[in-house]
Amino acid sequence: MNNLIRFSVIFFLIGFLVVVAALYDNNQAQKKRSFPAEVWLGVQVLPIDKTVYENLNLVYKRGLLVQNVIPGSPADKAGIIEDDIIRRVGSIQLINTGQLKTYIREKLPGQKIRIVYIRGEITMTTYATLELSEITSPNTRLVYGTYP
Repeated sequence: MNNLIRFSVIFFLIGFLVVVAALYDNNQAQKKRSFPAEVWLGVQVLPIDKTVYENLNLVYKRGLLVQNVIPGSPADKAGIIEDDIIRRVGSIQLINTGQLKTYIREKLPGQKIRIVYIRGEITMTTYATLELSEITSPNTRLVYGTYP
């Protein structure tokens, strides 16, 4: 009888630990699903297609038109301003926002990236040091959806 009670207690404790472990795992999974901090550049951009090119009377047919620069962001610190046209990051010639997002997300905080952009009709180069975004709300990120 004593052994039966010991085994019952042991199985009860094992069951309890399994439940606790499952709750812990679920909690960790929820934390991972919450909006993680990401490396960002801090610009809202618009891909330049034929319509954008013609309607805005742009000089260049390809690149990403900067619509907004978040104050204090890596892009702001690097000197990027509204209406600049970002042509390249690193060695990648940009045609769409997905390319910029992918490039930025593959980087680590503190990494410097080379940005080739056009201001007016002058091609310029700057370097931005990437940081973790301080913006934590997914809704805020949707407003500025295309900035990585």
